[in-house]
Amino acid sequence: PIVMTNAWELLPAARHWSLDHLQEHLGASQRPCHVLRSESRRRKYTYYFRGLADREMPPEALAALPCSEQLSLRFGDFLRLARDDAANSYYLQTSLFTLDQDQLGNRKAFAPSPSLKAELDEAMQQGSFWPELRAALRGSEWFRSQLFVGPAGTLGCAHFDQYDNVFLQVRGTKRMLIFDPRSGARSLYPFPVHHPYDQRARVDLEAPDENAFPRVRALRMAGAEA
Repeated sequence: PIVMTNAWELLPAARHWSLDHLQEHLGASQRPCHVLRSESRRRKYTYYFRGLADREMPPEALAALPCSEQLSLRFGDFLRLARDDAANSYYLQTSLFTLDQDQLGNRKAFAPSPSLKAELDEAMQQGSFWPELRAALRGSEWFRSQLFVGPAGTLGCAHFDQYDNVFLQVRGTKRMLIFDPRSGARSLYPFPVHHPYDQRARVDLEAPDENAFPRVRALRMAGAEA
């Protein structure tokens, strides 16, 4: 991982992003936002994949309970619930741009806000960082930009991503704990691919059970914190 400070040149327009600004640009979108809801006392979130067509889930996998609820909300409804629902907390994870793929394998660009997409395009065309990054990744295609909005204390469970990421913190702070993929794959005990928690770790890093997952001991002092 590489950590950059004061990296506003990656997306200059984000200096002016606020909840009001996002509501102005996302409020009229017809595609709802993906939102995770958790009890306020926990504020722990993760994806939960149930009934995927590309896999068969055994009964023990189907019996697993989600730690957060998945909702589809308009951006304005997300803001209202995040403000007014004291019993629960809400974590928005939605696309500002994505290349959707149909059943024939054809890709079609989608952006819920053309104005925010224009800000992303302008940033991509300015400076040298993005062209150099694309060259370093051997021309890999940019196919998604995600927006995350959550309250203080939001906790994402340990997981792995399948793609290279550039993460830009616009407001507030975020603490990440990163492990080498090889040691993580062995010592974090990932759920199997047929499980609703596919790509997530069985080990709870807040309270690791070393009796159930003895290899987790190898991760002590092995992570990088950013």
